Amino acid sequence: MIVINSSPLIALGKQGNLELLRKCFERVLVPKGVHDEVVVKKGSPEAVALNKAIEEGWVFVEKVVI
Repeated sequence: MIVINSSPLIALGKQGNLELLRKCFERVLVPKGVHDEVVVKKGSPEAVALNKAIEEGWVFVEKVVI
């Protein structure tokens, strides 16, 4: 499992390559704040890709408590 920030999610999502994360990691954890930042542009390639990955069950969004 990996915890990931917004930059790789946005870059890979825009290129249509978010699946590369799935090939490298069984699970991907996205903090809630990062999720919100990536999907702020509804309908953008990165938002669509991230939401699809969440629906497929290999990306998980969780609230981070410090």
